[in-house]
Amino acid sequence: NLSLFVCRGEDAIEWRKVLLTRLRHAIGTHQEEMVHRRKAELLSSILATAPDVIFAMDGEMRISEVYRSDLDPKDTIGRSFLDFVDKEFHGDIASAVGRLFATGANVNWVARGGGKFDSSVWYESNASLFKEEGRPPGVVVISRNITKRKTIEAKLVESEAKFHSLFDNALDALMLTRPDGSILMANAAACQMLGMSEEDIVEKGREGILVRDDLLLKALEE
Repeated sequence: NLSLFVCRGEDAIEWRKVLLTRLRHAIGTHQEEMVHRRKAELLSSILATAPDVIFAMDGEMRISEVYRSDLDPKDTIGRSFLDFVDKEFHGDIASAVGRLFATGANVNWVARGGGKFDSSVWYESNASLFKEEGRPPGVVVISRNITKRKTIEAKLVESEAKFHSLFDNALDALMLTRPDGSILMANAAACQMLGMSEEDIVEKGREGILVRDDLLLKALEE
């Protein structure tokens, strides 16, 4: 609070100094409040628009705060985080959280949803430790839905398995090569035709095989 006094002479000069000091303090405090308010508004905006699930939990993995989630905070706060994760991943997550409290270093895990979370949905989570004065340490977790990525990865694995099955069981001699003549892999029929192991074929490369093996040259000519 500022008070105004009417003074003359030296007293007036001293009171001007006091007044200016108080004004500077008031302006500085106001500016700090404005900065904090803008930061809070920015954080709220980020949390409101982020595609992630963001929450805090205690050392026993009970959810204490929910900043952003597909679930109502009333259904989550006070419950164990593991209630929302497939049981298959409980052990790995508990171990990761234990390492977090032991070392203080951030930890990550990938898990499938469970409970009220759709079990077909995958989440990649990053957890970090935070300490607040007067309160025991807690954990902030940011989880992102990676179901699309996991689906693509599964399809790639399936396609690769099909390719290997066709390649390995083909009756014709097949080799996977690069333009520079190096050989990446050869199937059983190619090994039988050349009388060599796959390791030898890969080591010698296309040029080495063509130079030393007349059977392959004849087959290529035909």
